[in-house]
Formats: sequence, C-alpha cells, structure tokens
Amino acid sequence: MTTTITTTPSSSSYIAIVRHAKRYDQHSGDNTYNGYDTPILKSVENFELIQNAANKLKKYQCKIIISSPFKRCFETAVGMALELKINVIKIDNRLGEVMYQVRKYTNFIKEEDFVYCDMDEYKSILKEATNNNNTNEGKNIDIIWLNPTINKPSINETIDEFTKRTDMLLDIVKEHEVNHNMMQKQQSQDNIIDQSNNNIIVVSHADYLSSWLQKLDQTHVYAPNECGFVVLNTNNMDKTITIEEKFRIEQIM
Repeated sequence: MTTTITTTPSSSSYIAIVRHAKRYDQHSGDNTYNGYDTPILKSVENFELIQNAANKLKKYQCKIIISSPFKRCFETAVGMALELKINVIKIDNRLGEVMYQVRKYTNFIKEEDFVYCDMDEYKSILKEATNNNNTNEGKNIDIIWLNPTINKPSINETIDEFTKRTDMLLDIVKEHEVNHNMMQKQQSQDNIIDQSNNNIIVVSHADYLSSWLQKLDQTHVYAPNECGFVVLNTNNMDKTITIEEKFRIEQIM
C-alpha cells in the first residue's frame, strides 16, 4: 500500500534523496582496504553514474546539495554539483550512515574514535574533482558545514534511533533553507532573495533512502542502487508528501 505523510514541510517543492556512487572498498577488488569512511571508486563507469543521475535531476533546477559527512557522499555531491552547476554544498551529520553499518568496519570503543573528514580534506576533494573535470566550476562552489561537532550519531545508535533520524529530514532541509536565505540576504545589496525555486538534493546512503521509501510505500521493499534516487513531492495541496519519481531503485519484494 502506497501511503502519504501529512506534514507542513519546508518551502522546497521537491527533495531528491540520492544514494552515493559505488564504494571503493566494495568494487575495487582491493581486499586490503577496510575503512568505514571509504571513498568512491574512481572509474569512468562510476563518474558516468553520477552524471546520469544529475542529468535526470536537471529538470528540478535544484540550487543546493546537502550531503552526509561521509567521504563517498561528499564526493558524489561534488560530482553532481559540477554537472548541475550548483554552487552550494552543505554538510549535515544527521544524514550520515546508519551506525550499525559503521560498526561492521570498526571496533570503536570510544565515541571520540569516530571522526569524519575535516574541512581541509573536503576542500581537497573538491579541488581534485575540479582539476579532473578540466573546469573552473568548482572554484565557485561553497562548502558549508555549520556544526561539525554536533548532531553526530552515537556509535551505539540503534535502528529505532536511526529511523527517528531519518524522520528529521524535512526539519533538516528547512534549517538549511533558512540559513541559505539569510546568507543570500547578507550578500545581496538590495536584500532581495530569489525564492522562485528551493528544490534540494540530499546525498546520503542506501539505508537512509530505503527508510524513506518504506515510509511512503509500506507494501514493497526496495534496494537503491548506487546513484539511485527518489524525488519527494512536498507541494501537494493537501500538505502530503508523495513520490514524484524513482531512478535506479530495485523492488525486491
């Protein structure tokens, strides 16, 4: 049964939730690599997956990408931003991987042992991608990580806690919209903010995307392939959220 979620969402009409591109550790054949924050596989096929997903989303004219802090998501977000000429990538810890997946690759004992990239590494990723694409577009991209140390899931996060974290998506989008509009206003000489289109791309993980598919369609079970996405329509007159479009989403049950 396909269901709808009643809400009073952000001003974004469409929110696209995208799974990251193929992971290096799962597709490289390098059995010596074992890291929870794996990068994406640097291959022509993988970059084409990012480009194809971006081109499918081009019609929504998104202005902002919000990314999980994990390296594979940020690298995917950069590829999409370059393709779509989006000049703002925001990072939010609440979009990160479900922590039981992280625990499979680690034997963390202390919370402080679990760390993300730092801003210098994100900037390095952006610079490398810009150079590899022979474009100057990356020089216009702002990376914004408002709160690197807060909203960080516990390494002992339960599935229920993860589900509650996915429930926060609309609040997360709204927070970033407000912040983006404030920045626009500060940068605008005439205090005019362009709100003609607030559609947003969110780059996260398979479990995050699956959780949202499950919320909206409780009849089936889906497996998002790499760079698969679902577009949520939040612009319905009855204030419900519905699925506008799916891409590279496999129905397994």
